[in-house]
Amino acid sequence: ELELKRDTLLTTLPYLGLQWEVSVDYKPTNYDPTNYDNRNITNILHLTIGGNIKNLGDRTPAIFYRPDLGLVVRSSIGSDPNSRTIIKPPPPLGEWTRIVISQLRTGSTTTLSVKIGDADPITKQNPTPREFSSVKVFASDNFYPAQPGYIRRLIIKSQ
Repeated sequence: ELELKRDTLLTTLPYLGLQWEVSVDYKPTNYDPTNYDNRNITNILHLTIGGNIKNLGDRTPAIFYRPDLGLVVRSSIGSDPNSRTIIKPPPPLGEWTRIVISQLRTGSTTTLSVKIGDADPITKQNPTPREFSSVKVFASDNFYPAQPGYIRRLIIKSQ
């Protein structure tokens, strides 16, 4: 169990391939907007080649919370370094919820999938998946305040 704190680098992955899966249990403790900075967003988990948003690989993926949207998963899809998937409502306070984000190929199609708890996955096709090197894993990142809560059982698979 790890309490989310701003600018907490967990590890650096030497490689994130064309196919990958990131899974984590998440337990929010507070959705009070007074915890946020003026951008009204907090970070839970962020895999990045180093930047926040400009380049492909800056969010590959990243999980945020916004009071007006719920959970927001961002990832590089095609030429968009910041493709957005919104999950409403957010996981309940004080309860562990499994989050699974994957980019997998079936035949000639690569699909990004976001699954929260027992809900059906939300999927998007990625027409041009990319590989990334030296991917930093933050819980949470240095760009936004940490979302109050905890993570556990973080598993990252890549091929």
